[in-house]
Amino acid sequence: MSNPFDFLTAPLAYPFMVRGLIAAVLVGVVCATVGTYIVLRGMAFFGDALAHAILPGVAIGYLAGQTSQPVNSIVINASGSTLNGATASAFYVDPIRLATGEAGALVYNTTTSEITFDTGKTFVIDHPIDVNKYLVHACIEGPECGVYYRGESKIEEGQQSVRVNLPPYFKYIACEPTIQITPKYNGKLRTSVLSYDDINMEDDIPYFMVYGEEGFFSWAVLAKRKHLEVEPTKSSVIIKGNGPYMYPLSIN
Repeated sequence: MSNPFDFLTAPLAYPFMVRGLIAAVLVGVVCATVGTYIVLRGMAFFGDALAHAILPGVAIGYLAGQTSQPVNSIVINASGSTLNGATASAFYVDPIRLATGEAGALVYNTTTSEITFDTGKTFVIDHPIDVNKYLVHACIEGPECGVYYRGESKIEEGQQSVRVNLPPYFKYIACEPTIQITPKYNGKLRTSVLSYDDINMEDDIPYFMVYGEEGFFSWAVLAKRKHLEVEPTKSSVIIKGNGPYMYPLSIN
């Protein structure tokens, strides 16, 4: 390398050196501006505090994507061991707090330390009976974004009807409801048919009435929460997501 200029520019062939140079320039501009204000205000101690705050960041950065970091990825590592990303446009973090019993939208891969987005299509938990198995459940799919509410009620002795209340917010998020009523066996064959009327949305608490002979029954209300375009044309959408967690995004 006979040309001194080549000697100075050779490090810029490495992407991390380019990023480091950009960071140094930005820090220089910011520190020059903020530093003048700090000196004039007699707040020199602030620089000492800032320097100590940067030190943990340097340690974390040293172990984040130590030997390789894919394009457009973020690696945050404070585990004390090397963490290298494996997928472009991904987010990796280690360590992360383990929380059980929460239905979150973020899924953490314990093998790769990658965080991915989950639309809630499935959940996986330890099997409650067989320690050698997982228990996997998936949601019901259909041509609409739906909600359901269910419960049990009773027409009391001497009565011919009962009121069934729904959550107060039901009328604000749901429409086109369908009601299902199932009588429960009470020691004798129940031959009468239970019937119901439409859900009353005018009251502060939405409700519907069930009519028939006395006894217990279970009920379920299915309703639409949001319209879903079931058959979009390929020219009008782009597909996002991965695997079973894919969804169309309008490009119009």
